[in-house]
Amino acid sequence: MNKMYNYFPKYVDRTDRDTFHVNMSKFDNKIVIFGDSYAKPHEGSEEDLNKNWYSILSYRTQRQVVLYSQAGTSLLYSKQELFNYLNSELYNENDWIIFITTSFTRIPFVHIEDGWKYHQQSQILSYILKENLRDEDYHIIKENENTLKWLSRGISQEDFINDMRIMSTFLKSLPNKTLLIPGFYYQGIEKFLDIKDFYLNGVSQYENIHEHILSLNRDMRYNHMSDGNNKVLATKITDYFKNGDTNVFSMEGFERE
Repeated sequence: MNKMYNYFPKYVDRTDRDTFHVNMSKFDNKIVIFGDSYAKPHEGSEEDLNKNWYSILSYRTQRQVVLYSQAGTSLLYSKQELFNYLNSELYNENDWIIFITTSFTRIPFVHIEDGWKYHQQSQILSYILKENLRDEDYHIIKENENTLKWLSRGISQEDFINDMRIMSTFLKSLPNKTLLIPGFYYQGIEKFLDIKDFYLNGVSQYENIHEHILSLNRDMRYNHMSDGNNKVLATKITDYFKNGDTNVFSMEGFERE
C-alpha cells in the first residue's frame, strides 16, 4: 500500500482554493466525490493517508480522486459543489461521481467568512437544542443566534428527502457512472434509492467505539470508520463500478472492531 501514490499524486482537495493548482485536465478518468466527513480530506503521512477508503479506491481503480467534500456540511453545500464541478473545465464524461448525502439537520449556510468553518453547519441545531459544543463553535454560533434560529424553522425532513429524490434522479441523468450513498437513514428513502438498507452512519455505529478512538470529543477514525472497514467500503465501491450491482452494499463484510 505504500506505493499507492507512485502512480498518482496525493488526492486533490478541491475545496482548498489556494493549493488547487494541479492541471487536472490531463486526467481523463477521475473519481469525483461530494459529501461530508464520511469523505472529508485528511492530512498526515503517506502511510496514514493510504488508510482512507477513497485513497484505497484510487489505488485499486487507477483513477485520480478529487474531493469536493468537507466535514459537517449540508446537502445544499454538496449540491452547489456538484454544479460547480459540472460547469467547470474539470468535468469529464468519463469521470465517476460519488455523492454522499448527509443529515437533514444541517442549516445550509455556504458562504464562509469571519471565522465560520464548514463543520459548524452540523453544530447549529445542537446549539439550539442546548447540547454541548466545543468553545470555538459555541461562541461564533452564539453571536448569530437569532438569525440561525430563524433559519432553522425552514428545516424539514420531508423537504430533505425530496431533495434526495431529486438528486438521485439528476445523477442518473448524467452520462457519467454515478453512485449515491446515503450517509444517514430516513424512512422512505429506500423507495427511490438504488442502495437499500445501507448507510454510512450505520457502518460507523456498528463498530465498537472505545474511549481510545475518541479524543477531545473528536472521532479519530478515518471518515468515522476503522482501517478495516475503510478497506471493505473501498472494495464494495470498486465492485459496484465494475458490475453496476448496488446489492454489494450491505453490512456483510464489515467488522465490529
